[in-house]
Amino acid sequence: MEAIKELIKKYIENYNEYLDSTIEYPDEAEDDYIEFQNSGKEILEYFGLSQTEKLNTVLYSFIEDSCFEKKVLFTDKIANKIIQTMEKLKEVQQNEAGFGSYFNEKYDELINSELHNNKEDLPNKPGIYVLYKNDNALYVGRTNKIRERVQYHLRPKSGNGSATFAFNLAKEEYERKYNVTIKKRRTSKDDDSQNIISITRKKLEKDKNFEPIFDAKKKYLFDCKFRFIEIKNDILQTMLEPYLAYKLGTYPINNTFENH
Repeated sequence: MEAIKELIKKYIENYNEYLDSTIEYPDEAEDDYIEFQNSGKEILEYFGLSQTEKLNTVLYSFIEDSCFEKKVLFTDKIANKIIQTMEKLKEVQQNEAGFGSYFNEKYDELINSELHNNKEDLPNKPGIYVLYKNDNALYVGRTNKIRERVQYHLRPKSGNGSATFAFNLAKEEYERKYNVTIKKRRTSKDDDSQNIISITRKKLEKDKNFEPIFDAKKKYLFDCKFRFIEIKNDILQTMLEPYLAYKLGTYPINNTFENH
């Protein structure tokens, strides 16, 4: 860890020297820029990553975000962020040629894992979790804290921003019961004639007709069982979530991945 932090410190110091030379010693600026680029290459080589324009830009952005009056203060925070990002990129790159095998491996790991009855047994670690009802998978989610996220899903007092699955189930039942389609914004002048309601999630949550439906859905989910797999890499989490939803059959019934 100390070795890579020293490389990052060198990278930032070279950037400082390059900025100073562009102002005070323009003739030396080109040489300092080459030194700066070479020190970036050393960081990428440390992680076994090829030097590409894209990855060079990722490294450069960390320094740009930390600049103030053309001076960069080296801190462990900057170094740790660079290290974490490079490690995640390396992990994705290693799996790139065989994502199919990786996804199948994680699917097998999940379905062969223990089915937990108690949410307190879940770890507060990053990964993918699945809610089960009567041994059937209901919903796939991803999070940085599995136990905490599941508790929010099932807590009776959770609102629409926390108990998102229960809220979506309640919204679907509300639409069926009252023969309306809820949209966040009106999409045309004909919305009223088509029974389309333009309403925010917060306003819907306070609707006297919606409230008991929402409460009932949270109660319905309260005795769910759970499976999980720990995955620290948020990129792989994001890619794996819809695959597992597809394999487990929660997509497109309860999991949707539409853009908003």
